[in-house]
Amino acid sequence: MVSAAHPQERLFTFSDQTVDVDVLAGQIVSVLEREQLIGKFKVSSHLLRTELACTAPDFKAAQKVLADRVLVEGRSLRLN
Repeated sequence: MVSAAHPQERLFTFSDQTVDVDVLAGQIVSVLEREQLIGKFKVSSHLLRTELACTAPDFKAAQKVLADRVLVEGRSLRLN
């Protein structure tokens, strides 16, 4: 759903929750950076979705935003 007040924002509504995909994308990058600092370069998509408490469609939308920063390896993500 695109906000009428801010047409450039990417907002999606699933069930009763509105998710800002750009914010979610930033959270994904933060988790990946944190894990990389401790030597874990790949993080499973399932663990990311669980930690961030997001739905699979929200996660997929955020992945598309991060296409240039994050690589998908099987079911895991890593920073590019």
